Amino acid sequence: MTQSTSRLTPVQLHQRLIHAESEIVRLNKELERYKNDYHYNMIDELLAENKELLDECSRLKEQAPMNENQSQKTSSQTESMESTATVEKKQDEQKDEQKDEQQPSQSHDESVFFSSKASLPNQPDSLEDNSQTSWFTRSIKARSKK
Repeated sequence: MTQSTSRLTPVQLHQRLIHAESEIVRLNKELERYKNDYHYNMIDELLAENKELLDECSRLKEQAPMNENQSQKTSSQTESMESTATVEKKQDEQKDEQKDEQQPSQSHDESVFFSSKASLPNQPDSLEDNSQTSWFTRSIKARSKK
């Protein structure tokens, strides 16, 4: 079936050469088609993005020791700021307590009922107490539960 190349005639060798050249052209066209394919382009884009991310990662690793030193400095500064803030808060609280102690309680002449400066005591707005709610509110609640 297959003859050795030494026994082929010049015409047969020429036909094989033409066939090989046409195969090269066909495979080159197929390669170009694959290169223009969406997925092939995506691979190139992903490889480029991967390279960029690796560069950024190495750059960040180099900056990490510098950032640790800076973070230690800033953490010590914030700790000192927090401690001064807590001391100031305690001092403010002590001043407020002293003011409260110094202020006299409500005089007997002022009545809660007649004073315009008096405020109402805090009353809880509890609608859960059924004895104080109206029949209308109870019926609305009953309907909404159904």
